[in-house]
Amino acid sequence: MTSITPAKILVVEDEGLIASHLASTLLRLGYRVVGIAESSEDALEKTAKLLPDLILMDIRIGGAMDGIETAAAVRDRFDIPLIYLTAHTDQQTIDRAKMTGASGFLPKPFHHMTLAASIETAIHKHRADLIQKNAADAELQARNRYLALDALTQGLAAGKARYHALVKATSQIIWTMSPTGAPTDAEEEWEAFTGQTGTDLRTEAVHPEDRPRDAAKWKEALRTGIGYEIEKRVRGRDGEYRWMTARLVAVRGDDNSIIEWIGACTDISGRKRAEAEIIRLNETLEDRVAERTAALTKVSHELDQTKAQMQSVLDAASQTLIAKLESALAEKTVLLKEVHHRVKNNLAVVASLLGMQADSIDDERFTLALQKSQQRVSSMALVHEYLYSSDHLDRVNFGKYVQQLSNELCMSHQISGLVTFAIEVEEIDLPVHRAIPCGLILNELFSNALKYAFPDNRSGKITVRFERLPTGELSLSCSDNGVGIPEGFDWQNAPSLGLKIVRVLVNQLKGELTLDRRAGTQFKFKFLDSFSTSTPAIV
Repeated sequence: MTSITPAKILVVEDEGLIASHLASTLLRLGYRVVGIAESSEDALEKTAKLLPDLILMDIRIGGAMDGIETAAAVRDRFDIPLIYLTAHTDQQTIDRAKMTGASGFLPKPFHHMTLAASIETAIHKHRADLIQKNAADAELQARNRYLALDALTQGLAAGKARYHALVKATSQIIWTMSPTGAPTDAEEEWEAFTGQTGTDLRTEAVHPEDRPRDAAKWKEALRTGIGYEIEKRVRGRDGEYRWMTARLVAVRGDDNSIIEWIGACTDISGRKRAEAEIIRLNETLEDRVAERTAALTKVSHELDQTKAQMQSVLDAASQTLIAKLESALAEKTVLLKEVHHRVKNNLAVVASLLGMQADSIDDERFTLALQKSQQRVSSMALVHEYLYSSDHLDRVNFGKYVQQLSNELCMSHQISGLVTFAIEVEEIDLPVHRAIPCGLILNELFSNALKYAFPDNRSGKITVRFERLPTGELSLSCSDNGVGIPEGFDWQNAPSLGLKIVRVLVNQLKGELTLDRRAGTQFKFKFLDSFSTSTPAIV
């Protein structure tokens, strides 16, 4: 690595074991892992909080969005380089990932040196792009300031001319008057429209029926100092009256006294004609609506008769469709059972291969490790065996599963008659994505009890319980009355693979694992009966 300061990296991976291994690899390479996110929501929250230098993103993650959609959301909010890590290398997935502007794409599994090279390349490229962008932004800001100053100078020079041109171009008649009502400006606009001049003539141009209202409004404005708005008819130069909207506003000085009045008249004759036309059209429309209503009533009656006939046809078609759907559902059920059967058989093949490999190795440590892996695979295969033989393809009776798994573990360890067993379980269904991790946890705890609790052919008892607590939580426990775990043994940080698997799976299921040493050894695992976010199983 060439970085002086260790880069901060956020890992987005919902598989606990993979995330733990990846974090360990990054630490060995000298990077700083600031967090591990399991879902899209968790990834966005930790990105905003931790602001990492780089994100390693799995494409298939939990939450409302997959890894590609989460990467797009990160790109919209933050300027952080991102590298995809995934086992999915189909072209469609790669094309989607490219659209997010990712800095790299590493297929699983990958070599740690390839990972380090990809991270360094992405970080250095991002820093170079940022320097280039900052320089371009500074140049653009300087140019914009120069152009703005030049435009302001030209605008000030032409402002007054544009204002007067705008007043001339408007369709309104604008005028000003003294505080007492004497005209001071815009007499030529009034004369151009009416052909008259002077205050008295202005009043004479108003329609006789509107003059009293107009005079009352002006008198009230002089008394209160408040402007007004009025609609009135004004006679034009051609002798025809046109509807106008007149508005008058008082302009006040620093002492709040009126220094002048500003008025404007807008020709609304077109609007008045449109309103009259609308009234006429509404009357016509009402007549047509009445005619159409009668016609629609007749059509409605005919449609009711046709509807009754169609209903009988639809009822017959529905029965045929239901029969086809039931047949398709039965076929799908058979296919799903076959899938679980094939998965179970494939896992059995893997277990057999591990057993054959164990038989062919003379080193007892390697043989024992392979036998443990064989038993773990067998515990997962047992779940699919239950699904194959069950009417429910999405859940497992975990109580029955615990009984059979315990029996198989006893047989595989060839326990003497000095050790007895008690299986106390409630028949509670668990979804597949929770049954498999729980089975692996029980496999590790039960195997440890069989191996270490009763040395030197001691007698004793192992008890397995699975129950629903009064709080609504589920509890899975494995206890023995053997020699117990030494007080100085730190089981929460033990390096053994079995306990590490247990800790990772407990965290994946968002549960709690406790140890009681008072009478032998008891491990108790408590977890909620349901999750708001689905957690994928280890397969």
